[in-house]
Amino acid sequence: MDEGIKPIPKIVRRIKPFSFVGKTGYFLIAGFFIPGFTAIILLGFQMLLTNLGVECSLAYKIVFSISALGALTMPYFFIRYFAKSHFTKVGMSMRLIFFNIAEYTCIQGGLALFYSNSIKLCYVTDGQNGLEIIFFGWIALPIIILLSWLFDVLHKKHLQHANTDL
Repeated sequence: MDEGIKPIPKIVRRIKPFSFVGKTGYFLIAGFFIPGFTAIILLGFQMLLTNLGVECSLAYKIVFSISALGALTMPYFFIRYFAKSHFTKVGMSMRLIFFNIAEYTCIQGGLALFYSNSIKLCYVTDGQNGLEIIFFGWIALPIIILLSWLFDVLHKKHLQHANTDL
């Protein structure tokens, strides 16, 4: 009679790996509504430089150039950071949120370097100047999701490499 009773299988809880794309998806919802705020951040840096004595159009070029440089280098440093460290999901979520906001703002300013005219932003008052910077924020959203997909691919490779070392 005891031979017919089988032991209850042990339920193993599968731990989901961290998903950069999933967490960035939440940011994309907010990112659709915040390009005006990030444009104000860029404008604030330009105004700070202008108050320090830098000519207005040159200050815009400096802010946009620094933003473009940041947009290109931040993903590299972020990849190096998470590849070197073992992280918790909560810790990486907070770092990813900070990265997304900073990268979003830098992409927005970096695109403005190539498509905005700093002289018109400073000296022409036709009512539409600077509005394109908000649109660059929306263009930054697909770039950020592509970066998150790249992070997911690299994270998966990192985990596979770590598991083979064990």
